[in-house]
Amino acid sequence: MKFNNAMQQLVYNKIKVWLNKEFTHITVNPLPEPAFEIVHGSSVIFVSIKDWSEDVIISITSQVLRGEHATNPMKSYLLKLNSEMIFGSFALNAEQHVLFKHNLIGSTCDTPEFVTALNAVMETADYYDDQLKGFWGGQRGVDG
Repeated sequence: MKFNNAMQQLVYNKIKVWLNKEFTHITVNPLPEPAFEIVHGSSVIFVSIKDWSEDVIISITSQVLRGEHATNPMKSYLLKLNSEMIFGSFALNAEQHVLFKHNLIGSTCDTPEFVTALNAVMETADYYDDQLKGFWGGQRGVDG
């Protein structure tokens, strides 16, 4: 695996240890880039370590729903949900797929912060992918 800098490698290795220690009950797959893929229920979550100025960002993202064009009622619903979220928020990517994501600063992130954020994204994505699919159709992370 190629790292862009020492900070990215340090944070990647730190996350690898945390995942192996704190998340033994789920499937964690290392990816070719500095990232991990996690399957939890019907959701797929990606933990990526990305350059950010002098630091790195730990990006925890799940593609909650894809295959449907985001309608105005869906967008309004997602914005309302965002106002209720403690960790993370819904977003739309360029293809109008629904994401749920949360970012952490790599150099200052500790185990409890990472575990809390990852659990929040996993549980939220796994809950809302079924709900959103029921309302608007589309495919969840594990639907192919």
